[in-house]
Amino acid sequence: MPKRRKKAILVCLVLLTSVGILCLAIVTVMLMGRPLSNTTMARGTPTMASSTSLTMTPQELLVSADMQQRFSVLSKANTDYCANIGNRPAIDADMAQMAQESYLQGSCCSPMDRTRYEQQIHALKAYAHIAQIPTDPYNVPVSLAKTLLHYDQSIQLTAAQQATYNQAATMTNDHGWCCCQCWAWYVHSGLAKYLITTQHFSAVQVVAVINEEDCCGGA
Repeated sequence: MPKRRKKAILVCLVLLTSVGILCLAIVTVMLMGRPLSNTTMARGTPTMASSTSLTMTPQELLVSADMQQRFSVLSKANTDYCANIGNRPAIDADMAQMAQESYLQGSCCSPMDRTRYEQQIHALKAYAHIAQIPTDPYNVPVSLAKTLLHYDQSIQLTAAQQATYNQAATMTNDHGWCCCQCWAWYVHSGLAKYLITTQHFSAVQVVAVINEEDCCGGA
């Protein structure tokens, strides 16, 4: 076979090999650029949509440092509502029907105010050593509310303690235990009696707590 013909054949083989390698490289790059299958994505890191759909439990909200998320959730909640105003037996009956592990969430009258809410949470940290003081007025465990309702009826005050109790009631921002005689009125009343009789709080100290326990909303 002539040498020129051999060289031509060799050159053609080299070119074909190069073209084949180039095509293989292009296909590989294209395959690597394709999106993952649904199955692969499901096994990987959760997408933004799935992660944002997760909500925090009431217990997690109580201890969360994410005030934006706490406010976002609680400002839309509505298990805290005004009903049976001044009707203590009806309030007790309504509370008795609530699950022990449930929570009274949201504001009862006006929309929550973010700045005021953060101020309340910060101020209430000073009383963390007293379990009977709710740490979040817009996220109160029903079990604690029931305990404080019981205190309101069961705690007997001496004459001096009654004077402190009466004085404190006139000094709060609402000039009472709440803006209306809903469940919170009687819960705050029970809390006041507890603080006066067991923690020996003065009227001024009781008022400081009750003002921060305001769950009516607004600034």
